[in-house]
Amino acid sequence: MANTVVALDGITVVVRGHFNAAIFSPLWLLQQNLIGPSDFADAKIEVITSEFASFSTGWLDCQIVPDTLQLATADPADFERVRDVAMGILNTLPHTPIAAVGINRALHFQARTPDQYHAIGDRLAPKDFWEPLVEFPGTRDVTIWGSRPDSHGGRIQIQVEPSFRFAGHIFVSHNEHFNLRTVEHRATSRDEAWSMESTNAPSEPSAANIPIASEILSTVWASCIKRSDDVVEALVRIQ
Repeated sequence: MANTVVALDGITVVVRGHFNAAIFSPLWLLQQNLIGPSDFADAKIEVITSEFASFSTGWLDCQIVPDTLQLATADPADFERVRDVAMGILNTLPHTPIAAVGINRALHFQARTPDQYHAIGDRLAPKDFWEPLVEFPGTRDVTIWGSRPDSHGGRIQIQVEPSFRFAGHIFVSHNEHFNLRTVEHRATSRDEAWSMESTNAPSEPSAANIPIASEILSTVWASCIKRSDDVVEALVRIQ
């Protein structure tokens, strides 16, 4: 993506489980050595209650509700730092029941020309079928599900649509979902993959899932980032 204009590129780590939002704060992150003094100095707290916590520490945005922990950054240089904070929180709270993990990347890239902007939508959703049915058909959204290429249960979801934040840009959402189960048999066809989708529900929340989540964040992170890069690069190549 070296020659591609990217207006916004962010990543979010999502953990589903049972959380006490009240314990989370910039000070708590500092005390656990998960952020530094300069990050703490930049902290801004929106709200912290037993049901909802929302605050930032400069580069890191945190939101916690009873069933979800969400950590995000909009700076690609800090992607791995988000991963490290997520792993640090899980390891600091080893008795927290968790059920699923998501590594979600979202970016807006600029099409080189108006023709390429439309060509991307036309390649993903050909208009030949629609032109006799509706006037000036345009691609509003394309969502693709794919099986995971590893032994982890879950799925990959990719969403492509026109950016409504930046004119002439394409929005791409790349979601790597993990249900914290191990897959012994991988699908060998689309029909089988669809029939196996019922197994992709999150597992029951359990503290025993924390080592699994930490292992995923540690070993699969780089391949998740590469897959999202590959998707964007494939879109950029469309003429």
